[in-house]
Amino acid sequence: MMRSIFCLKRFAYFALVILVIIPVSAHTKKMKRIPTGVWGGQSIHIDVDASSSTVEFDCAHGTIDEPFMIDSKGQFSVKGTYARQHGGPVRIDEKNSNAAATYYGTVKGQSMTLKIKLANEGQTAETFVLTKGNSGKLRKCL
Repeated sequence: MMRSIFCLKRFAYFALVILVIIPVSAHTKKMKRIPTGVWGGQSIHIDVDASSSTVEFDCAHGTIDEPFMIDSKGQFSVKGTYARQHGGPVRIDEKNSNAAATYYGTVKGQSMTLKIKLANEGQTAETFVLTKGNSGKLRKCL
């Protein structure tokens, strides 16, 4: 009797593990990386690498600190940093302006729509439209 209760508990445990693992693994298989390389548009340029990306704006720069993945609908939300810049030289004692940021939007084929939400401001900045293979058009701060 004790042995059958033990076997039943063990079976229930393994069934529970399988029920949890299968949906999680099915969800992760739907995610895929966007094509690496250059993506650009008006006032933005992104170099996408396999594990991270760098972002340049007219008067700012940033990073995406994780693989740039999209779901089955082409949507993404990736974490990184955003730092405002200004014209003129950078002072030695100037405070670092890096802020935590979420880059989110959609990718459809060779086109990307990207928005940025800064953690400390809670608001969405400008919307950018980028194209794969386009280096973008930047007008850096003077």
